Amino acid sequence: MSTVYLIGIGGSGMLPLARLALARGYSVWGSDAKLSREAVADLKKEGIYAAGPPSAGRIDEMEGGLVVYSTAISESHPERMRAHELHSRGKLRLLHRMDFLNELVAHAPLRLGMAGTHGKTSSTALAGWMLMELGKDPLIIAGGRPLYLDRSIRNGEKVAVFETDESDGSFLRSNATHRLILNADEDHLNYYGGFENLQQAFQEFASSGTVIYNTGDPGLIPLRNSSLPLEGYCIYPSRAECMQSDAFLAGYFPDQDDTLEFRIRRHHLKSASNDFDSAVPDPGAQNGPASNAIAESNPGITGQPTSEFEKSEEEVFYRFRLGVPGRHFASNALGILGLVLLAFDDLDIQKCIQALESFPGTERRLECLGT
Repeated sequence: MSTVYLIGIGGSGMLPLARLALARGYSVWGSDAKLSREAVADLKKEGIYAAGPPSAGRIDEMEGGLVVYSTAISESHPERMRAHELHSRGKLRLLHRMDFLNELVAHAPLRLGMAGTHGKTSSTALAGWMLMELGKDPLIIAGGRPLYLDRSIRNGEKVAVFETDESDGSFLRSNATHRLILNADEDHLNYYGGFENLQQAFQEFASSGTVIYNTGDPGLIPLRNSSLPLEGYCIYPSRAECMQSDAFLAGYFPDQDDTLEFRIRRHHLKSASNDFDSAVPDPGAQNGPASNAIAESNPGITGQPTSEFEKSEEEVFYRFRLGVPGRHFASNALGILGLVLLAFDDLDIQKCIQALESFPGTERRLECLGT
C-alpha cells in the first residue's frame, strides 16, 4: 500500500483529495495547524491519520512515500522544507496537489475538468450527479459536499469529474480530456498581476482537450476571438437570438420563472447516434409543466418530429427547470449538458434532462434548509 502525507490536510482542496486517495487505496496521513482534536478524531474514524501542529520529524517517517502540498503552504513551512530536502536526495516524492489529483484520476479514460472564477463546485456536483444517473460510474471530487454524497468524493472508474484551480495557475497542468469554462472574472489578480493575464491563462487552458465555454460571458471574449477549435453554449435574451446562434447549445428563458428552453446543433457532435428525437415526448401528452423535455417548433405542430422536421434541428427546442434556483446556475447546467454530450455518444437527451432536473444540490450553495 502506498503512503501519502498531505500538508494542510484540512483545507477545502486538500481534504477531498485525502479522502479520494484513501478510496483509491492509499494509506493517508497529514497535518494541519487549524485542525481541532475533534476533527483529528473524526478523520481517524474515516481511516485518515492527521495531526494538528506540523512537525518536520513526521516527514522523516515518510521516506519512500509521497508528500503533497498546496500553494497555500509556503516554502518556509517546516514540513515542506523537510520534504523538499528529502525529495532532492531521492528519499520521497513531492507533488503539488494538482499533480497528485492528475495521478488519482489518470485511470479514467474520460476526465471532465471544471474551470471558471465562479460555480466550479456546484457544477462539479451537478455533472457528477448527472453521470451517476446515466449509469457512467463517475469518480467525483468537489470542493464542497454534494448533497447526494456522504463526503465530497465518490470513487469511480469510467469517468472522472473534478474542479480545476485557476487561482495559482495550476489548472494549466490539468490532464482533463474534456473541459468546461464557465466564466472569467477579476479575481486572483495578486497572482496574475492583471485581468488580461488571467484571461490569457484561460485561453491556454482551452488549448488542450475538448473544450466548451460560455460564449456569453464578457470575461471570455478572448476565447470568442481566438482560432481555437472550441464549442460554445450561451443563454440569449430571446428565442430569435437563440435561433440565430451557431453555438452548440443555445437557450433562453421564455417566462419569468427558472424554466430554460434550449436547442442543440447536432452537427457539432462527433457521432450522430445521440438519440435526441426519439427522446422527445408528444407535446400534447399529459406531462408536468416543466418536468419533461419538450420539443417545440411552429405553433400547431404536434406529435413526434417528422423526417423533414428532424433535418431542421435548430427548430427543435427542449426544456428543463432545475431544483436549484437562479439563471447563473441554469447557464452552468447548460454548459454541463454540453460537456457530457461531447464526452459520450450514446446518451438519451430526455434522460439527461431528467437527471439535471432531479439534482439534489450542493451543501451551502443555495441549499434549501426549510420552508
